[in-house]
Amino acid sequence: MFVISESIYQDMLLATEAQNPSDDLFKENIILRPFIPIDIDIEFCGFVFQQRLTCLSQYNYLIYSQRLCQVKEIILENFIFFHQFLINKSNEYKSDDYVVDFALTKSRT
Repeated sequence: MFVISESIYQDMLLATEAQNPSDDLFKENIILRPFIPIDIDIEFCGFVFQQRLTCLSQYNYLIYSQRLCQVKEIILENFIFFHQFLINKSNEYKSDDYVVDFALTKSRT
């Protein structure tokens, strides 16, 4: 299934090409979850610096979604909630800077 998805395949390829066998910095985690259909316009990438969400970007930058403009307040409320949750989780891993992918399901928008 990993090679069927172009996105997963490209991510894995980039990760393995960046691996340096002389260090232990590369770690790949694979998490399997039940499949939930996600509309292409409600996937986001968040950038956190010093435990502060500094940027939120639509994951697919090639499309414009009028729906996002119409429900932006609902979306922002969800991200504020998830960001607070992530701050608590990142404290467990002692990480202040990270990138996180978000997706909202149809039941949330």
